[in-house]
Amino acid sequence: MKRIGKKQASEMKAAKTIGVVVGAFLICWLPFFIFVLGFAHNKNNFRPPPHSYEFIKWMEYLNSGLNPVIYTCMNRTFRRAFRRLFQRVQDKTYPDYNRRGSTSYWQKGPQGSTFNTTHSTCEAKEDTAAAI
Repeated sequence: MKRIGKKQASEMKAAKTIGVVVGAFLICWLPFFIFVLGFAHNKNNFRPPPHSYEFIKWMEYLNSGLNPVIYTCMNRTFRRAFRRLFQRVQDKTYPDYNRRGSTSYWQKGPQGSTFNTTHSTCEAKEDTAAAI
């Protein structure tokens, strides 16, 4: 197998991403284009199914929603950016959930059962010292 350089590998990744984006665009917008061409070709007798308008509109929305997902899945830089973004949202939504200085550890409960507890670092050290 022939080795490829970094530049060529980067170009191949970009080509794959563009291919997936264009493919998703074609799949999502194809019903709209068929609808428009059918209407333009035969205005008087073109009778689409009753719920086709809603389906076409939701396919357009789906395409808009797929683009960030595609870029996130196919690009490491986007994955990191989305991870940071979601972490910030989680930190603002649940401020006590991931606060700085907290630690999660497994602790032995009554009769040897194990359960997960979350304490601040100071409390965890005190609990560990008290257990010893």
